[in-house]
Order: sequence, then C-alpha cells, then structure tokens
Amino acid sequence: LGFLVGLSVGGMWPNGLALVAGCWPRASRAWVAGVMSAGLNAGILLISQITRNFPITPDSWRWLFFLAGAPAILGIFVLTLLPESPTWLGNQKDLPSDMPPDVSFDRKRQDNSLFSKHLWSTTLLAMLLSAIPLVSAWSASKWMIPWADAMASASDASYKSVTQGWWALGATLGSFLGAQVAMQLGARMRYVLISAGSVITTLGMFLLTERLQGAFHPTVFVQGRGSTLFFGWLAVYLPALFPTQVRASGCGLAYNVGRFATALGVFAAGSLLPFFGNSYPKIGAACALLYGLGLLAAWWIPDKF
Repeated sequence: LGFLVGLSVGGMWPNGLALVAGCWPRASRAWVAGVMSAGLNAGILLISQITRNFPITPDSWRWLFFLAGAPAILGIFVLTLLPESPTWLGNQKDLPSDMPPDVSFDRKRQDNSLFSKHLWSTTLLAMLLSAIPLVSAWSASKWMIPWADAMASASDASYKSVTQGWWALGATLGSFLGAQVAMQLGARMRYVLISAGSVITTLGMFLLTERLQGAFHPTVFVQGRGSTLFFGWLAVYLPALFPTQVRASGCGLAYNVGRFATALGVFAAGSLLPFFGNSYPKIGAACALLYGLGLLAAWWIPDKF
C-alpha cells in the first residue's frame, strides 16, 4: 500500500508541472508554479498544526491516514472540470490526419524519446539536478525532527510538531519564492546560490543551535525556507528542458529518480548514525555537505531557458 501511495504521489507533481507549463504564459508561469510547489509544504504545515493539538501516539495514529487520504476526492473534480493543456491539444492537432492516433503517437515518441540522441544529456542533467536537493534533504535536514523529539518528547509531546511547523512555514515560502528568483537571476546562478545557502543554513541549524533554545525554531524556519528554494526552481526549470510530447514524462523521470536515490541516501545515513556516536547534530552536519554537490552540477546548466 505504501508503494502504491508513492506511485501515485510521484505522478501528480510532474503532471502538474506539465499543465502549468502548457496552460499559463511565461509571464505568469513562475507565480503559478510557485503556488503549486508551495502547496506541498503548506499541507505539511497544516498537518503539523493538527498533530500539535492532537499528538500522534502508538494508540492513536490511524486517523491521520484517513485525513491524508481525503484530498483524493479532488481527483473527481480534476477529471471532470480541469481542461487539458492548450499546448498539448494544439500539438495533437498538428499530427497528420491520415495516421491512426496510436501510430502517430509512437512516431512522435520515437522522435522525442527521453534518451534519444538530442535529449539523453538533458534527461541525465534533469535527474542530477532533482536528486541533489532530495537526497540532501532526507539525508540531512530531516534529522531535525528526531533530534527535537529526543529531549522534549517526555515533557512536551507536541514539540516535534512545533518544530515541523516552523520548518514547513519556511518551506512554504521557500518553494514559492524559488520559482520567482529562478526567472530573475538565471538558472545557473540561482542553483549555485541555493546550494551554497542550503549548506550554510543546515550547518548552522545543527552546529550553532540547540533544542529548546530560543534560536532553534527561527533557525529551523530559515533552513526550511532556504533549502526548499530548490523545488520552486525545479518547478520552473524542469518543464522548460523538455518538449511538449515528453514534458510530463521527463519531469516525472527526473524527479522520481531523485526519490530512488533518496531511499539509498536515507538508508546510508541511517547506517552511519552509530559512526557519529548516535549524534543527530553530527550526522546532520556531515550530510549537509551533500547540498554542496549542487555547486558542481550547476556548471552543466544552460543559463538560458
């Protein structure tokens, strides 16, 4: 069941990106992409506030699954009310009328295969750019929650939800703003700045603050805002890399290959925890350096898109 949930969630984001890219003009595309990216973290923020008032315990947790599944009802409205992208529809009309739809689609797909001679390098670059923030976030940033809970859970069961709420508030803003600045500063420079900022803020969170101190949650907020600029950036940049026929497939492959890499990163980070003396700050700070890989990957980004 968990696999099926992941399969479905992994398909929503790239299809949403393709719709945004095909339905909105370039002038407003960054705003809409930012809103869509911020929506994910706004949901996390909402959940954090709910669980703050109704803590999850070993005896009371199933209700959260029902709550998280409620948005599936939106699928009915999407299917019945949301139109297809005008760009995609226009592309379909350009196909030769004397060819069967399945044959013409196959030929189109062959011309624009994600691993064709003119797209394979783009596809690999998209995978790399998506994997770096995902692996880094789950290998480094997410240690803040068990770290916050380790001391406070006995006296304040809601402290981890408060911590998650501060991070999600910053992440909501970061996801939205990342799309705006991607259009203003250029793709390459922005990726460099986000990578450097994520290293600095994550190191600061783990090495310069401490749980239950006044500066801890503001620092968590800053780290959440800075490290999630990546995802607003990706929401603008990834669709621009691929032609219309393979836009959703390209974005989906790039983003979800990053998820596979994330799974490996999480297992690796977890296995290294004893090496760091079971210290959450130490392993979090060490894994924060993964964000620095973005400084290298940025050299392959075309600066205009």
